[in-house]
Amino acid sequence: WDTDLEVDAQEHAEKCSWTQNGGPGRLNLFATASALDVELAMEEWNGERKFYNSTTSTCVPGQTCDNYTQVVWAETTRIGCGSSFCKKSHGIETENVHLLVCSYYPPGNMKGKKPYQEGPSCEMCPTDTVCVNNLCGE
Repeated sequence: WDTDLEVDAQEHAEKCSWTQNGGPGRLNLFATASALDVELAMEEWNGERKFYNSTTSTCVPGQTCDNYTQVVWAETTRIGCGSSFCKKSHGIETENVHLLVCSYYPPGNMKGKKPYQEGPSCEMCPTDTVCVNNLCGE
């Protein structure tokens, strides 16, 4: 968790803007007319996986995969999130929404790069780390 990214994400959420802001990280955005449900946001972002082809690093035409690929981007090490209630939002038609913004750094979704390398868990962990719950750890 990164408090600087949290501040950036919170400021973006309070602007009620459905756009990337050019800040230090890459943003994932989620809006809902009901009470903010972070688990639902994660399910939505992870649900984009069904549209993503990891072999070709492409998304089904007309679908979005950017939120999913950012969530799983292996080189991203920090995240911060913020939220706000927005009577009106710039970039979406729906009014009276709860907006969740998460900022990821280093940002993912680099053209021509895959979000992660496929293979056995921890196979490529640096030598000074251990494998914990199928992730490289210290």
